[in-house]
Amino acid sequence: MKLKRIINSLIITFVALFACLSSVCAAGTATMSLSGNSSVVRGNNITLTITVDNISGSVDGKVSGIGGFINFDPQYLEYVSYSVVDTDNWGKSIKTTNIANGSLGKFAAYDSSGETSKSGGIAKVVFKALKTGSTTLSFSSAEASDKGANLLTVTTQSKTITINDPAPVLDSDSKLKSLGVTGYTLSPTFNSNTKAYTTTVPEGTENVTITAQCNSSKATVDPNSIGQKSLTGDATTFTVKCTAENGTSTNYTVTVNREKHVEPEPEPTKSSDSKLKSLGMSGYDYSPKFDPDTLTYSMTVSNGIKGLYVQAVPNDPKATVDIEGDSKWDVGKNTVKITVTAEDGSKTVYKVNVTRESEKVKSSDKNVDFKIYSPHTIEPQFSNDKNDYEVTVPYDITKLDLSVIPYDSKTKVSISGNGKFTTEGDNKVTIKVTAEDGSVRTITLNVKRSEYKANTDLLDLKVKDYEMSPVFKASTTNYKVTVPHKVRKVTVLVKAPEGATYKITGNRNLQVGNNVVLVKVTDKKGFTKYYQIDVTRKKGFNFFGLGLIPFLIILFLLLILLLLLLLLLRRRKRKKERRAAALIAKESSDDDTVKQEAPVHIDFKPEFNFNSKNGTDDDVVYSSGSMINGMDEKKLLDNQETVVDAKYDIYDDVVTKDELVDALNEGIRTKNVDKLQMLLDQENLNRKKKRMKRKAEESESNDYEPEHVDKSDDYDDFDIE
Repeated sequence: MKLKRIINSLIITFVALFACLSSVCAAGTATMSLSGNSSVVRGNNITLTITVDNISGSVDGKVSGIGGFINFDPQYLEYVSYSVVDTDNWGKSIKTTNIANGSLGKFAAYDSSGETSKSGGIAKVVFKALKTGSTTLSFSSAEASDKGANLLTVTTQSKTITINDPAPVLDSDSKLKSLGVTGYTLSPTFNSNTKAYTTTVPEGTENVTITAQCNSSKATVDPNSIGQKSLTGDATTFTVKCTAENGTSTNYTVTVNREKHVEPEPEPTKSSDSKLKSLGMSGYDYSPKFDPDTLTYSMTVSNGIKGLYVQAVPNDPKATVDIEGDSKWDVGKNTVKITVTAEDGSKTVYKVNVTRESEKVKSSDKNVDFKIYSPHTIEPQFSNDKNDYEVTVPYDITKLDLSVIPYDSKTKVSISGNGKFTTEGDNKVTIKVTAEDGSVRTITLNVKRSEYKANTDLLDLKVKDYEMSPVFKASTTNYKVTVPHKVRKVTVLVKAPEGATYKITGNRNLQVGNNVVLVKVTDKKGFTKYYQIDVTRKKGFNFFGLGLIPFLIILFLLLILLLLLLLLLRRRKRKKERRAAALIAKESSDDDTVKQEAPVHIDFKPEFNFNSKNGTDDDVVYSSGSMINGMDEKKLLDNQETVVDAKYDIYDDVVTKDELVDALNEGIRTKNVDKLQMLLDQENLNRKKKRMKRKAEESESNDYEPEHVDKSDDYDDFDIE
């Protein structure tokens, strides 16, 4: 009972400690909400970001794990996907077994690296809008914990989404069906894909009438671009604009040449050149690279591209170009046929095999991280919303130390024109950024070399208390430093040249892993140069997301529970052993068999009696006199009776007192009582034989009599302890 009270006390203590620990872990608060657009077109997807902010009481003001359920109306919304924002360091899980009832979850997002924590956008969930109207999404059972494994009390906010009917699809056909100059013939013959035409009128013609009709009845021709037009000079160019229903437009040009009075010349030989000078596909790449003698090309476009504007320019201006198959592409293989007809009628056919991909989303992200490490000035400051910049470098700089890293790893960057800058005019550096979907962004740097030299080379650069690699040189702009996990900021020691200023960023709030520290140096003329230090902060102790102190507390509590379990098992084992011993003792009593399981222990007393009926009548041995073979010498001399052997009886094997005394003395002398124990076992066996003999005699008697037990012969079995 005492042990049970102790165990109960320890369990109560453990529960109290765990409750205390839980209360500590749940000391902070946070707000969980869904951010994103509040409206969506029916049939389209809407992406909502699970955001955690208003965080207080956490270790670093951020969270390292969230969870809960998102409740929505399945009549209005259909679940599509779930992902985390930080795919490099965060893991996720979600159950979708109950989405038919409008419950998404349980979802979870957690720091799988054990080294980062976040606030703001944590995870994204995508729904498809099914029905026009308004619907509300909400959270339930929301959870959040910080980097120290502390639970935060989470307040949730619902999100209302308005689902609108899709806008009608507007016609995008902005091509002309016909184009002409009344009374005159256009060259080349009109084709909706050909945008430039010419015609010739007699000398002295003052006006012409231009006519045009759009291919689509929903498109319109600019009224100012048709009708009667006045001619000026020897050649007058007019632009005819056709605008589609969706607002896109296509311009066609008609150049009217007015003849001069010249003497007729012999008719020239007609050209047979039916080759192309250039071939473009709306800025998209194709392979192989264009060559006038290569007639077949191939390219792949995303699923959303159903046609491209083909720019086919003939080598001979008098040749005509006819294009077929540049629109209404199906998924799979399509062929664009470009027929070039020379002046003499000969033809060459070029083919572009276009593979339109099946529907899938490819990134169009063309944003980049842009840095110039060389001394420079730049106008305007770099932004991913702008593409043209004016850059000025010192006189001695002939090439930019340029870093252009795309945000999306699948985006490709190529740089041309960076090197051998001249002092005459601009030097153009072109940065071509090609997104995964094939779209292209071109960043242009117009570089001028100043007549001055920069004064931006640092005299010295160090990180206090830590070794920087490589050793500092003014011409080297990139360095590396490794710091322990406990370091959250570094002190950067800078020695700038006279008249120059510097600014340090990124040296505080270091995260585990790589951190970039920039030193910006600006001289009096405004030239700027960057030095970069990559600071690597080592990982600290982490065990299943627990810090050192919470881990030790939990380990201590587990050891206490293990100790309690061992005590209970030991107590149960002892009880089981005692029950087994009691059962063996009971069985031994029932079959009159003595079982000696423990070592024989002899308790020597001044005197003892064996109740023997053989040998001497005096069963008392006095240990104070002289002993002969275990018998008192005086008594042995006084009692010299002879024992008469009885007739052999299978039920009797007598153990005498003398044998017992001899065995006892031998045990005292040698400390080995095996012989004494053997004699006692024999005596026990004799008693059992006696009882069996009596039962046998009674069964042979003709007159049955009830069994009477002779108490005088029913001795206790001998056993030495």
